[in-house]
Amino acid sequence: MPTCVVFDCESDGLPPRVADEHGRVEPDFSHVHCTVACALVLDFDRLPDLEHGRKLTCWRDVTPARGIDPFTALLAEFDAADVIVTYNGFDFDFPLLRRHYKCGRGGEPRYYRHLAKCHDLFTRVRGATERWFKLDKLLELNGIPGKSSSGAEAVQMWYDDRRKELEEYCATDVERTAQLVLLPELQWGATPPLPQTVFGLVPAVRAAVAT
Repeated sequence: MPTCVVFDCESDGLPPRVADEHGRVEPDFSHVHCTVACALVLDFDRLPDLEHGRKLTCWRDVTPARGIDPFTALLAEFDAADVIVTYNGFDFDFPLLRRHYKCGRGGEPRYYRHLAKCHDLFTRVRGATERWFKLDKLLELNGIPGKSSSGAEAVQMWYDDRRKELEEYCATDVERTAQLVLLPELQWGATPPLPQTVFGLVPAVRAAVAT
């Protein structure tokens, strides 16, 4: 049965933007770490039902066994998924998780296999509208309740050890992203609205399964 994983990560800081050797300004994740990742694993045959989705939370300091990476379970879900859904995952969530792929020790192909499965809602909407939308704005435009906090506050939650609040914030972002990609059309403040073929999860899974 085809599956998809909707996920979101929080960090212990905001990555500074630095210029690379080609003069391109990119976020630098060298000293920024993932604190928690939440995911919702969905069976394609049950979409758009989210109630039966399987929830997963991984903390950076909680491991299943000594010597096992704390995000092992999440990466295993990525392995099995046909589509991985994010909001700004190409520029934030995946770079944030990259060190957990052990890319310097043979994990790089796995990282790029997961990137190839990624359906990044932010990137899809930006490409179709030439506008950079925050998740909260798209939620508002589409009549979906907004985020419960902000990324900057999520950093502070980690340092304040407000774990329950942090997990709820991260998991809510996952659920809201899932609600957006399952809409029949996406409002973006102008006409016409975006059709599912541009942003939607169902067409993305169908395309992934067909290839």
